[in-house]
Parts: sequence; C-alpha cells; structure tokens
Amino acid sequence: MALTDYKSSTSLIPIVKLELDELREAMKKMYALMGGEHFLTEASHHVYENLDGYFKSRLQELEVRVYVKPYGKEKECPHPDPTFLRNLFYAKVNAASLKCKQYNFDLCYYFAFGITRQQYTANKRAKDGASANGPQLRVVVSSLSQYTREIDSIQNYMEVKIGRAVERDVRDVKAPNIGPLFTFHSSQDNSETPTIYLVGKDHFFNENFVLDFVRLSRELKNEFRMNARIVFLDDVWQGEYNVNNSAGIVRITQHWHSHIEFMEEQAKKRKGKKIAAEYKGVAKKAIADMRESKEKTKLIIQEIPPLIEFLLKEMQSMPYNYFMNNVTKDYVIKWLNTKGAA
Repeated sequence: MALTDYKSSTSLIPIVKLELDELREAMKKMYALMGGEHFLTEASHHVYENLDGYFKSRLQELEVRVYVKPYGKEKECPHPDPTFLRNLFYAKVNAASLKCKQYNFDLCYYFAFGITRQQYTANKRAKDGASANGPQLRVVVSSLSQYTREIDSIQNYMEVKIGRAVERDVRDVKAPNIGPLFTFHSSQDNSETPTIYLVGKDHFFNENFVLDFVRLSRELKNEFRMNARIVFLDDVWQGEYNVNNSAGIVRITQHWHSHIEFMEEQAKKRKGKKIAAEYKGVAKKAIADMRESKEKTKLIIQEIPPLIEFLLKEMQSMPYNYFMNNVTKDYVIKWLNTKGAA
C-alpha cells in the first residue's frame, strides 16, 4: 500500500472559536461512526490518550502519513498530542481561540474531513466564492505589528467562516501592503474593498496613525466611512485606556503630554550652554526640529478626543471580543457591505 506523505509543521498557529466549534462537531461525528464510546467532553486524560488508535486507523484508511521535520530530523505524527485534544474538547472549549502546533490541527482535519486544514479552507473559500452571493471580495485587515495575534485570528475567521480572501496590512513595517491610507481610500479601485482596522492602545501612541486617521476623517470622510470598519481591541475597550470614558481618553493624551515635558526639559538643559562655532548649525537645526515636533505633539493632543468620538459614533465599529464570539456570519457579511454604508 503506497502512503501519501504530508509534511506538516511544528509552528504555532491560532484558530478562532467558530472554526474550532465546527472542527469539534465533525470530529465527534467521525468518532461515533468509528464506534467511539466516550463523550469527547470529559476531563480525564485517559479518554484522549485512547483516541490514538482511532487516529491511526483513520490515517490508514486515508493512506496518509503525517510527519514533521524539526531541526532537519524527520518525525512521524500518527496522532495529536493528548493534552492538545483535552484542551480542544474540555479545558479550552469556551476560549476565544486556541493556539497550538500545526500538525495537531492537520491531524484533526484529516480525522474529521479526510483532508488538511489548508485544503479544507481552500475548498470552502472556492465554494463560497462561486455561490449566488456573487464574486468573492477581498478584505483588508490592518493593524500594527504589536497586534499580530489579533490579525491572525481575524484572518482565520474571515477566510474560514466568511469565505473572503484576506490581505494583511501591517502599518509599522517598511512597506505596508496597501500603501498610504489616504491614497488607498481615495482610489476608485478600492471603493468596494472593506478594510477592517484593528485599533488598540498603541495606535493612539503612533504619530502616523493619529495623523492619517485625522486627515481621513476630515478630508475623505464619506469614502472612509464607506469602506472602513473599526474593531476596538481589548486594551482600549476596557481598563485604564478605555475609549468609552473621559478618564481613558485623558490617560491616552497623557502619553503625548509626557513627550512635551521631555522636550521642555531637554531645552532647559541646553539653555545657556556654550556651543562651538562648528556645531552651531547642527544645534540650530536640532532646536528647530524640537519646536516642530512639539507643535505636532500639541496638535495630536488636541485631535485625539474628536478622533475617538468620530470612530465611536460615525464609523461602523464593534469590540474585538464581540466580533469574534457573538456575531453571525450573515451579520458580518452585511457589516462588510460597502454599498450605501456612508
């Protein structure tokens, strides 16, 4: 019997609850079809250790061998780790997402559907794209590199559950995928491309983000409202930086006030110091740069409160946890509809 070798990975990947719930149900059905006698919701490790034989039988039936190659040495993976299975079905069954080594998920998809997770996702996306809903639209998911985990989760959600191709846009890297935001939102080519901005605390500490969004809210208001969606991350939806109350907004602006205080302290230290003739030009430019930076910081402090009010009251927005755990597929599709959104 010739086996099909499938090389998986030991890389950690996150999967959101909606996808996990679908996987759990499919695995339970397959387990029952194979004569399984236990409930896959029990706390005992023994239950999940006994699943090893079921996985081996299923892979033999499919004529598949799954392996990984960490550090260049090949290792066969005949079944998922029992601890992972216990987390999947019991310990973390209500978690918003589950992060684990890819081969565990691939083995579960082989067990439940007879194909890898990547193949299952591609088939689902193709099926949804060919449905009566019309041509498949892409979705841009944009944030900062500090929020990579949340970008991953939203991308998985959109591709697996909604059937939309996702383009990632990380703003604080050398070459963001979608380029300057003002150019992107003013382009007719992107008028039907919904962009989900994952907005957290660090966005309001980022000069480029604040000034970009202020400009969009002023000069390109209708276009921005039409194809941008705001998902507020946990660090600005609760706690000391909560954008829903004035204390949280004051806490955000304090970050910028501290910048001004630092620049003023530096100016005091320089005052009265003798500067050699050859360095006077450099010192003069440094003073001018500091003044410009100070004025820009004052502008940011002034603009943050109305910007937050605009994002909360005039943009289509929702908190991250609500988006990931409470909304339906139909609601998200409607929420992403750019026609008539403004």
